[in-house]
Amino acid sequence: MASGQNKPNGLTVILPEDAIAFVEQLPIEKFHGIGEVTAAKMHSLGIHSGADLKERTLSELTHHFGKAGHYYYKIARAEDDRPVEANRVH
Repeated sequence: MASGQNKPNGLTVILPEDAIAFVEQLPIEKFHGIGEVTAAKMHSLGIHSGADLKERTLSELTHHFGKAGHYYYKIARAEDDRPVEANRVH
């Protein structure tokens, strides 16, 4: 998420202590893995930002979004277990 904040040439550093506040202020469309259709469904449920997403329970999110609900629950809390690929070839 941070790499897209100051495009095209910018860099955003998000310190661990700032991660939750950063995620809470993001529009739901900015989250990795949330496309146009999912964003529309979230909007219909009153979810417009990371803060709104964070208010939802794991049970509620899995009810509405299936397996992806677990992922949405974690990213709303600034938890991302995907490995960082620092040396990937461009």
